[in-house]
Amino acid sequence: MFAETSLAMNTELLPNHHSGKINRLLWILAAGIFALNALQAWLTPLIDDEAYYWVWSQKPDWGYFDHPPMVAWWIKPGFLLLQNELGVRLITAAAAALGFWILGNFLRLKSRAELVLYTALYMSFVMFQIFSFITTPDAPLLFFSIVYVVVWRRFLQNASWLNSALLGVCMALLMYSKYHAALLILFSILPVFWQLRRNVQLYSAVLLGVVLYLPHLWWQWQHDFVSIEFHLVRRSVHDHFKFNFITDYLLAIVYTGSPLVFYWVVKRLLKPRWSSSFEKSMYWTVLVTLIFLLLMTFKTYVQAQWILVALVPMFYLLFQFLRNKPQWVATTQKLAIVGAGLLLLARIYMAIPSPPVKIQYHGYKEFMQQAGQHTDKWAAFERYQSTSLFNFYNYPHKQAANIVTIENRKSQYDIWQSEEMLQGNDFTYFSQFIQSQDSLMLHSARTESYKYRKIEDFQTLYLIAMQVLEAESTADSIFLTINLENHHQRAVSYTPEGTMKLYANFTPEMYALESYCMEEVQIPAFQLEPGQSVQLRAKLPRCALQDGKHFIYLGFAQEGIPMKIQSNHLQIYYPHSPQTGKSSQTN
Repeated sequence: MFAETSLAMNTELLPNHHSGKINRLLWILAAGIFALNALQAWLTPLIDDEAYYWVWSQKPDWGYFDHPPMVAWWIKPGFLLLQNELGVRLITAAAAALGFWILGNFLRLKSRAELVLYTALYMSFVMFQIFSFITTPDAPLLFFSIVYVVVWRRFLQNASWLNSALLGVCMALLMYSKYHAALLILFSILPVFWQLRRNVQLYSAVLLGVVLYLPHLWWQWQHDFVSIEFHLVRRSVHDHFKFNFITDYLLAIVYTGSPLVFYWVVKRLLKPRWSSSFEKSMYWTVLVTLIFLLLMTFKTYVQAQWILVALVPMFYLLFQFLRNKPQWVATTQKLAIVGAGLLLLARIYMAIPSPPVKIQYHGYKEFMQQAGQHTDKWAAFERYQSTSLFNFYNYPHKQAANIVTIENRKSQYDIWQSEEMLQGNDFTYFSQFIQSQDSLMLHSARTESYKYRKIEDFQTLYLIAMQVLEAESTADSIFLTINLENHHQRAVSYTPEGTMKLYANFTPEMYALESYCMEEVQIPAFQLEPGQSVQLRAKLPRCALQDGKHFIYLGFAQEGIPMKIQSNHLQIYYPHSPQTGKSSQTN
């Protein structure tokens, strides 16, 4: 049995309970934190990503385009109770307070002095405060990271079948929150794996976690692993190494935690010592995660919130280090209190309706309410975030659909075939890329002008999949053989005399959002039943571009609306003849 191994003999010998008075104070503080977070959640408008995840919660599922489903499940019950910003963030506010209590209880606080130190440090951690009310996948990731760390130590001290089952459940909950959770799971196990290599309960925990995660894996399989393809391919396809990738990441390590006490985090990490297998696990989890993300900066831009998986182990190491260094406690406590005070001021600033200098929390609510006033029933935006904000701030009376054009990436709206809801309808189209005399100004972190116009009897062919089969080039034209397949659940037709046109977009690289040149493609009329396909010859002018390799995409667009990408890519070499690229269907 695992309890008889040397690993069990090395675990921490800690008391089972700290004093009842400290525990009561911890509960009181947790209640106060919940009240603060709930007030903040109520007064602060949603950011765009929160609105996007709220839209997910309206259609619960086992997975979504960008992330696992936990954030949608997280939002759903709160919004059923309260149809406002607080409803979206209610579970986050409650989980943050509960996480504060769980982590304090886990640390076995022995005195009021330790309680004060713990509270000051917790309130000074930037990411802990942001995701105590902001509801993105990082909010459940933070809460379940705390729970996982607690259960992981229980398992290392006593590898019972109950603790094995709890560990497996925690692994699944982490992975249902965000894919980055795999770093926490993997890097916490690896440092002690040699000691656990014969432990059946560990393998059982992992197996249980995988079994519980199967519904999401099945969802991914049904949707061609769209999330994996997006995160590993499309998200970073345009990234090229820049030195600021490294500097921004190193700076993020400092400000995602508690910046004013980061000196003591460094001191702890520079001392590779541990009194138990659990502490060893936490130490290497922090160090290896930070090194792994640093290596990623040579390939892509590492976002600050990705560091979140290392913050709970980092907090544990910092607190244990300071509680054994009484000569530093007074200084770090004062710095942590100052940091917590600055964060409180920042949170107050977020909730101010119209501050002198606006940030991303300001302006969108008012803009979307104005946009709703210019909309009868349906609206359309190109950015999925804008579509989501409109849906939230005009709920439930008006609704927006998402029209993906070459300037914007795909999202969950494409899986839902959002644009199809506009077929045959009238709507108001808001865009930064159209011509119109009517406009609205968005005053947020930056000022942006949105044009809007009424679209009547909208027709869309966005589910026509196109495959370029052959390409030939002359001095001034490109002749294509393309296969069109109707993925709509309705018959579609096209005539050159109609308002719908086929366009070719010339870009510098695959999946590029910018456009070098755009030309209308001449094709004959066609009519397709659902699932039917046809091969056509097409002609497009040859743009005057610099010598080198370029890419062409094809897509339909109604007059006045930017085109979208519906075909595989076509490589063209100037001044040489074009060649068809690999089939990389984007529908």
